[in-house]
Amino acid sequence: IDAHKLVDEHAECAPAWYAVGCYYYLTNNFEQARRHFQKATSINGYFAPAWLGYGHTFAAQDESDQALAAYRTASRFFCGCHLPTLCIG
Repeated sequence: IDAHKLVDEHAECAPAWYAVGCYYYLTNNFEQARRHFQKATSINGYFAPAWLGYGHTFAAQDESDQALAAYRTASRFFCGCHLPTLCIG
């Protein structure tokens, strides 16, 4: 897929890893998605979309404590945005 090409060409770019994580999330491959979102957050710890995706992978597998932790982190970086708060419930 094109997102994998992004990772190959821009391995130190958090949005590239995020894009691949989104692909895996949409195909219900949550473990792979989590790895890619985690890589995106390790490259750029302030990249809030990856923290949201990371939280979604935990929520999809009923791991609510870890999901909440990821959503809280996203809310710190998405100041003024309702999405992390909405995910927290």
